[in-house]
Amino acid sequence: MTSRFSASCASPWNVSLLTYDSSSSSLDLIFASQTGLVRGVRIIKPPAATNDHHGIRFSLEIMTPKLTVKPRKIWKVDDEGARKFRQRPSSIDWNGFFDLQCNSDVAVGSFQELFLAAAKDCFQLKSVGSKRLLRPSLSATTGESLRKSRGAFHKWRRTKDPKDLDAWKEMETRCKKMIHADRYRKLRIVAGSSRRNPRAVWQYVKKNTVSSPIPPIPIPGSVDRYLVHAQDKAVHISDVSVKEYVECPVHCKESQTPSACRLTSPSTVHCPELHISTSTILSNIRKLDANKAAGSSLITDRLFKIAGTSIIYPLSRLFNLILQSGKFPTSGKMADVVVVPKKGGSAFRPISLLPPLSKLFEKILSEHLSSFFISNKLLSDSQYGFRHYRSTEM
Repeated sequence: MTSRFSASCASPWNVSLLTYDSSSSSLDLIFASQTGLVRGVRIIKPPAATNDHHGIRFSLEIMTPKLTVKPRKIWKVDDEGARKFRQRPSSIDWNGFFDLQCNSDVAVGSFQELFLAAAKDCFQLKSVGSKRLLRPSLSATTGESLRKSRGAFHKWRRTKDPKDLDAWKEMETRCKKMIHADRYRKLRIVAGSSRRNPRAVWQYVKKNTVSSPIPPIPIPGSVDRYLVHAQDKAVHISDVSVKEYVECPVHCKESQTPSACRLTSPSTVHCPELHISTSTILSNIRKLDANKAAGSSLITDRLFKIAGTSIIYPLSRLFNLILQSGKFPTSGKMADVVVVPKKGGSAFRPISLLPPLSKLFEKILSEHLSSFFISNKLLSDSQYGFRHYRSTEM
């Protein structure tokens, strides 16, 4: 049996590339090396390969044992607070407020301050941490043990009691044994399955990484250094995509000549001016999903749905002021970018978590423009992107 192991062995958690050529299972080398837990596996088959036993190349991301998520703030809503919250916007003189406003940025900022002040008076704002560690390959028991160990460590940092120090060291030793046993068991199962089914590796990785956040990315050429912040991860992934994903003249040829898109002359058809009414805002608020992520914004879809009819008039004045000024608020242009894995491998796609206030305005504007384009037949039949009931996937 011949094998070739190419990795950076300065740290047991730092593995960059592993190539295996053997007649036995390709995961045996991963299992035998005992270097860490596999976060993602990308399989690239050479032209001569017929299954996972010949020349499969693995690109591994090994996760460190203790990864935590920054706590996020959520509103603790109750019935009494909701009734009180619905009454607060009605008690504000919105006519006098908006009659003095001529700048969309100032108006949006002032509105958000009033809205959040009412929410803080009626509801409790609490911080919620991660419900689980970012270790999709660990069992629930091991993850719970890691959480307890982390709690024991923080307790010792507060008390400086030798007994708490001994308790933390004992828990840490137990966690290491559990991680080793969990790794042994799971990788052994996958290694055995891959002999019978070449797709076992892919199925295992897809199941354990489809909904998991991206872990810290190792910095190329360094040891024990990782990209942690979301912006740094996005820049790194963008740079890698620009270098690796280039146009291929062999496979990227157009299958057919696109037909000419014939549009009606703009001199005969004009889009009517948009005036946002309270009924339009109310219908869109009722269609909001209260569980949608709001990013770092404290104004959430749930608060809009709770406020209901009491908030539609100030929103109509605010949105119409934005249209009249012709300037989109600066706060609405800021978003939290989250990188999530795509289907089928190690590619990623960014998701921008926009503030709910700007998303509500954009939905109303999008409905107005889409209705005009469709009613006047200004969209080509070849247009599939950003249209309802038209998929861009083959």
